[in-house]
Amino acid sequence: MLYGEISHKCDHGDQQFGFREGLGVQNAHAAFLAIFERYKHSKKNLYVFAIDMSKAFDKILHSQGIFPLLRSGVDPFICVCLWTWYRKASILVRVEGNVSTRINVRREIKQDSVLSPVIFNNAIRSACRHLPPYLIEPYVDASHLSYADDILLVSDDLQGLQKAVDSVCAALNGIGLQVVTSKTEHIVFGSGSQQFPNAAIQVGPTTVFAASSLKYLGLPFGSSIKAIRTLIINSLKEKLRKSYGLRVRVKGQFDK
Repeated sequence: MLYGEISHKCDHGDQQFGFREGLGVQNAHAAFLAIFERYKHSKKNLYVFAIDMSKAFDKILHSQGIFPLLRSGVDPFICVCLWTWYRKASILVRVEGNVSTRINVRREIKQDSVLSPVIFNNAIRSACRHLPPYLIEPYVDASHLSYADDILLVSDDLQGLQKAVDSVCAALNGIGLQVVTSKTEHIVFGSGSQQFPNAAIQVGPTTVFAASSLKYLGLPFGSSIKAIRTLIINSLKEKLRKSYGLRVRVKGQFDK
C-alpha cells in the first residue's frame, strides 16, 4: 500500500534510469546517444562530468531520504510513518560474548525494502532539482542523466558545467552523500579530433582535468562524438543477438 502511494507521487523524471520498471542500462545508453545525436553536426563542444559516490545507500541520512517525499506531494501521514520506522533503527555489537549498548542508526536506506529504490531515486532527483534546464529539444532536459547513484552532468560550456557540479555536490553533501573525487571523471566531446587538456573542473580542493576517455555504465567513450553512435549501436546490437540469436539467422536483420 505504501509503495503504491509513494511511487504514484514521486516523479523521477526522464533523467533517472535506475531502479525503474522497464528501464535499464540500455535506456541510459540510448539517452546518452540522443544527446550526442543533437551535437553530431554542431560546432559546439559537449562538456560532461561523471560523479561517483561512495556507498550511497549506506550513507544517506534518514531525514534527507524521507523529507523530500513531502516536496513530491506524498501524504504527510505516510512520511511520518516512514520517519518513525527509520528513526527507531539501531544496532547492537557483540564482541567475545560482550554486547554493547544500543546504538542509534541515523543513516542508510534499508536495501531489503521495496520502498528503498523509490526513496533513494527521489532523494537524488531532489539533489538535482536546482540544475538549470539544458534543453536539446523543446521540453527535453539533458542537464543530467542518472542511473541510481551514477550521475552525469552535461553542459555546452565549461562554466555552466562548473556551476552544475558545485550545485549537485553541495546538495549531495547536504543529504549525507560524499563525492569520491578520485573516481570522478571529466571529458569534453568535440565534433572533431581536437583535445582539451586545459579544461578542468574544480571539486572542492581537487582539480579534475579533462580525460581522453570516460566509462559510463560499462561502455568506454572517447572524446570524438563521431565514434559514439557506432559504439552504442554496436553494443545494443550485441545484446539483441544474445537475447534473440536463436530466432533470427541472418546477421543483416539485426543490423537493420
